[in-house]
Amino acid sequence: VEPLALNGKAEPVPACLLLAVHDATERRPEARFVGRERELAAIHAAWEGARSERRCELVTIVGEAGVGKSRLVAEALASFDARVVQGRCFPYGEGITYWPVVEILKQLDASPSDEAAAAAVGSLLGETDVATSAEEIAWAVRKLLEEQAPLVAVFDDIQWGEETFLDLLEHVALLSSEAPVLLLAMARPELTERR
Repeated sequence: VEPLALNGKAEPVPACLLLAVHDATERRPEARFVGRERELAAIHAAWEGARSERRCELVTIVGEAGVGKSRLVAEALASFDARVVQGRCFPYGEGITYWPVVEILKQLDASPSDEAAAAAVGSLLGETDVATSAEEIAWAVRKLLEEQAPLVAVFDDIQWGEETFLDLLEHVALLSSEAPVLLLAMARPELTERR
């Protein structure tokens, strides 16, 4: 793309258009995981509750950066027999309200069986020009997650998520029924100041 004129720079800065993001290769921690039995038990209990009662559970793990939230989730998921999809919120960018949801939809590579829900998901993915509201998107995403159950959806850095995205998570958690879905959300403490 054209060079960018940036504050503090005398000359325009060369710029490139980002076409795709590749997932980082997962590395297994070398150190043993110790001490988080209570937290692991809570995550396992939420998953067992979701499976046995065929419902959605939302677990939010709050902690400072570097405290081990991702490691805790990885350890818990290692023993789950379920499909796991992941999305991440970013602290920057415009038009990324639903970025973590889009990441999950792409991993699921499916569309809801309901025609209206499929149209809303298609709109979110940029596949159609159908105008949809935040409520329709939340409903459509909930329908798709229910159809893909049993499912664990992991959302990282939700403290950076926009209110519309956080509303979607609550919608899915509160209104999902008849389907074992676990929503695992990780956040820094600043989330509790907003939500």
